[in-house]
Amino acid sequence: MIARTGLDGTPGSISFESVNFPGYYLRHAGYTCQLNKKDGSNLFNLDASFNQITTPDDSIKLQSVNFPDYLLTHDNQRVRISRFNNALTDNSLTYAQWRPTKK
Repeated sequence: MIARTGLDGTPGSISFESVNFPGYYLRHAGYTCQLNKKDGSNLFNLDASFNQITTPDDSIKLQSVNFPDYLLTHDNQRVRISRFNNALTDNSLTYAQWRPTKK
């Protein structure tokens, strides 16, 4: 996956494009994430865009642009979006998060 500027146009949002299948993006539909071909619709652009939230320990959580109460998570080897209480302190879910590489 390659992180791109968010398809929805929200400043600072990102979208993930497949390296192996150019033009295919990670998007959520029915709360699960899938790799789908970009269709140019507004809904697709929203479903494929995420805001980055930096936590106090400098890791990053990804918040759905069109479902702002949901973060990118993983459950039983599936990537999905799940509701959270507070993006900075809620640790009740297993979030898809990472620490940026320091250069």
